[in-house]
Amino acid sequence: MFRSDVLSAARRWYNGVAVLLACTLVACSEPSQKPDTVDRLLALEIVIHPLGHPESTQQQVHPIRLWMGPVVGSINGMLSDSAIYDTRVQSSVPFAVSLTKIESGLAAHAKRMDSSSLAVNPGETRVARLAVIFASLDQPPTDYWTELRDKASGRDLVLIYVDRACSLRGTLAKRPVNLQLTRAGLHWLEYPEPGSDASVMLVDAPQVVVADLLESYISG
Repeated sequence: MFRSDVLSAARRWYNGVAVLLACTLVACSEPSQKPDTVDRLLALEIVIHPLGHPESTQQQVHPIRLWMGPVVGSINGMLSDSAIYDTRVQSSVPFAVSLTKIESGLAAHAKRMDSSSLAVNPGETRVARLAVIFASLDQPPTDYWTELRDKASGRDLVLIYVDRACSLRGTLAKRPVNLQLTRAGLHWLEYPEPGSDASVMLVDAPQVVVADLLESYISG
């Protein structure tokens, strides 16, 4: 009887170990579940200033083509032909664009700084700025020169990408720049009020960005 009890206990122990080993192997063979990447969004509003009347705005809804591309190797420079965004939106209707997509697009096109008015350290830092273009799809079509500003403060904004921590020294639009960027990625630069000799500032991401559209010409 004693021998039978020992054998029965041994079988139960063996079966328990086998089950535990099988569960472990299944768990190890399953791919690890990675959390979904959260898409960071930027809220945009379009305000149209008619030609010759920059102080007034149009609240009517117009079909607008939104086009975003990189200015590479500079902050004030030539716009690349590569598109980060090319979509259709409505004026006077707030909408969202993906900052995650913008950062990925700028990172793909960023180049080493090539500017006579602005220096970056370290020198191998790759830089790109977001350029935003809007065009009315009304007939006749209207093209717009675009400025971005923080809806809360009213200050002009520029969105740039750098591929590493770096410093920026020099001038932008005749305004002094002395900035320390402590990480790679997107950074918002805020210009001081017109007529001020204050420096360009590094600011937190705005909650809402207004795209001021100034009519440059009407074709058709």
